[in-house]
Amino acid sequence: MTVKNLVFSLAIILGLFLSNSAQADSIVIKAYKTAFPDAHPKCMNCHIASVPWEHPWNTYGQTVKKAINAAGVVDVPSGNDISKIVDVFKQVGKIEDFKDNAPKK
Repeated sequence: MTVKNLVFSLAIILGLFLSNSAQADSIVIKAYKTAFPDAHPKCMNCHIASVPWEHPWNTYGQTVKKAINAAGVVDVPSGNDISKIVDVFKQVGKIEDFKDNAPKK
């Protein structure tokens, strides 16, 4: 295998991995926008940095993740069936409201 073929193969594998991660994120963001139409969510709303696959959840993200699990959402649904995640966001509330009510350290 040549270096060119190796680089091409790694690029394809990485692309497939990242596309699955981006898909899950886009569905969750779509659910957030459905729950709160005026909102402009970003990765950092739920993660401690803008690159979610490299950084853990922040307090809001942990709360949303626990609520999604409690609602029985096992897999990220297709873009057409996001109602359970929308309901979770409505239950947890907007990130702005959550920050205002979060315990101070």
